[in-house]
Amino acid sequence: MTGLRVFVSCTVTPLNQMKNEPIISDHLLITYVKGEASAQETQIVEDWLAESVDNRNELGKIKLLWKGSEAIADFEAIDMAKNWKELQSRISQAPEKSTVKWHVWKYAAALLLLAAVTFLIIRPGEELVMQNALASEGPIELSLADGSKVWLNKGASLDYPEKFIGSKREVTLKGEAFFEVTHNPEKPFIVTADGTTTEVLGTSFNIYEGEGELFQLVLKTGKVRFTKDRKRATLLPGDKISVNARGEIMKTANTDRNFMSWKTRKLVFENTPMEEVIGDISRLYGVVLEITDKEFLSCPLNATFNNEPLEEVMGTIELLFNVEARQNGQLYQLIGKGCNK
Repeated sequence: MTGLRVFVSCTVTPLNQMKNEPIISDHLLITYVKGEASAQETQIVEDWLAESVDNRNELGKIKLLWKGSEAIADFEAIDMAKNWKELQSRISQAPEKSTVKWHVWKYAAALLLLAAVTFLIIRPGEELVMQNALASEGPIELSLADGSKVWLNKGASLDYPEKFIGSKREVTLKGEAFFEVTHNPEKPFIVTADGTTTEVLGTSFNIYEGEGELFQLVLKTGKVRFTKDRKRATLLPGDKISVNARGEIMKTANTDRNFMSWKTRKLVFENTPMEEVIGDISRLYGVVLEITDKEFLSCPLNATFNNEPLEEVMGTIELLFNVEARQNGQLYQLIGKGCNK
């Protein structure tokens, strides 16, 4: 974006000097962000991220800077002599001074250079801060700077700016989330997830982004434009876009009335075959349901469960179908003939 200039203020704290945190290699964090970490290295970083919110926020900042670094052809070939004076000046202004090894400053200087690349995408006087939100225990609600609201399902994360800058409102999702986007026709809201983009002006929708390019978008209200690999589709309320593990895109009508049960904690079944029922219950409560009699899979269930404990749900099914629910850890077996008794 030629012609745009900006000043970015950036204070660098050596990553392996954080208080009360396990030491982790700066090089390893950069390798992880670049997507070049091995399975073992990835596990080390993810264990470190699980230690504290500060660790996750620190990595979120590095991700933000790395996104703006595409103009740097070779990250390791940074001219240290050229940037050392600027780095020294910034460090001397920090509230605490510390002596660290030369390789640490190499990556600190690299981060400063990455920050400089964001000059290309941010206007003068504007500072961008990356926030990283994780839902570790269950659905959590986020309020964004534009008034939009996002609910994250368990295990999901959202990267978003503290303030939306420029002509777009862009966020990055991993996992599942429900969005209520504030209407602003002058500034489209864009969600990036698993190689896809969903562009809206003001609407509400649910996105699930899983492993292996599994993706699902269900539109509740408004209108959105979906894009993946130069393929586009416009969704109206009730439409669903699915992307399977092979990258194939399918647009259909949404027939799953419990697609938002993770947020509402409500399950509604109207003549729903037990084969579908056990799937919905399993996803909501994080358990495995198993039916021993195959004929029971086709039995229809008419019931509504509104934020009820799993024990009550299983008890209701036992009474309605005269079956027995046997628990073994996270596994529940429904034993009996059910509707065909």
